[in-house]
Amino acid sequence: MRTRIERKLAYDDSEGARRVVGQDDIESIDVPVVILGDPGLGKSVLAEQLGELPCRTLVRAGAFVTHDDPRCLISDDDRPVIDGLDEIVAAAPGDAVVDVLKQLSKLGNPSFILTCRAADWRGATDRMRIQDHYGAEPTLLHLQPFDREDARAHLSREFPAIDPAGVLCHLDRCGLQSLHKNPLTLRMLGEVAEKEATLPKTRARLFDRACRVMLRERNALHQVHAHARRPDEALLLAAGAICAAQLLCGYCARQSLVMEDAM
Repeated sequence: MRTRIERKLAYDDSEGARRVVGQDDIESIDVPVVILGDPGLGKSVLAEQLGELPCRTLVRAGAFVTHDDPRCLISDDDRPVIDGLDEIVAAAPGDAVVDVLKQLSKLGNPSFILTCRAADWRGATDRMRIQDHYGAEPTLLHLQPFDREDARAHLSREFPAIDPAGVLCHLDRCGLQSLHKNPLTLRMLGEVAEKEATLPKTRARLFDRACRVMLRERNALHQVHAHARRPDEALLLAAGAICAAQLLCGYCARQSLVMEDAM
């Protein structure tokens, strides 16, 4: 069995002080728990680990809210671990938390653990929805990025043939120290290191190699779409155009706000 990397999560206590706990501490929280994090930070991996514990059942949020009888998905007396609230938001904009709560009410409102991208969590609105159903506010836990030791352990576990310390030092030399904090980004860099005897010496070439790694979509459902089978160069050009549009739109939006403030 591979060594598990103990994830850290932060929350604000009743006095507003920032606290950090380990993933094993989640078991002692009786009220509903919401785990928030950025894309690629490892929310789904953490949900899978929590779902393997006794009296826990992992279920994907999309399958949970669309099932006619959620009792077919969750064993009696188990605590549901519901992964990917943001996937419901992306698929069908609406009140995703209400959809989840409706299904939980059919199970007798058991305490639950829910994961969601931080950007898709609606803050006070979603907290109040849960409080109305459970009589207590949920505990919001923010999944923390990898520290350097986490990154070293992750690379050692996933890519035993490479030198983890060498990869991290290479990122330092390139001025890209922060890239080791996101597990998905780190894995992408690990794949580059695994295939090349020497990592690219410039940031531009390193990003080029990493982008080509990202083109290899592992999701079988994604492969049925025609665009997934287009040449690499065509996909890279399309991705570049999308990024350019996002950057330009973000710049224009910021300039608009600056002009409004000046008026």
